[in-house]
Amino acid sequence: MNSLTKKWRRDEGGIDFVQLIVGLLIVGIAAVGTFQALYYGYEQIDFQMRYRKAISMARSYVEYWQGRIHTDFDAGDASTRAGNLGTPLIVTLDKRTASQYDDIMCQLSYGPLVPVDLPTTGAGTD
Repeated sequence: MNSLTKKWRRDEGGIDFVQLIVGLLIVGIAAVGTFQALYYGYEQIDFQMRYRKAISMARSYVEYWQGRIHTDFDAGDASTRAGNLGTPLIVTLDKRTASQYDDIMCQLSYGPLVPVDLPTTGAGTD
């Protein structure tokens, strides 16, 4: 019996409660930090994708107006020349779910169209 009690009292290098709590605390802090970093990265990528899509839409709208000015633009139409700053074109930038309340919309507008006299380059003018 004496040998059994000596065996139980012997320190074999196990972990105690404090070490267990400290270890779990370290793992928990590392997990929270990792998830925060992943969420921040996801938000940044989402922002960049929306930004690039908005820039692409604005460029296509500008190209539309450039083409319209060069083809079928009526300079006498005062409503077209005045711009649409008061009533911009609203386009869906990012459709989230079936509900329309969480969609991300953007407004495309242009100011008054003003003719500008461009300087000549001097080629053929004397």
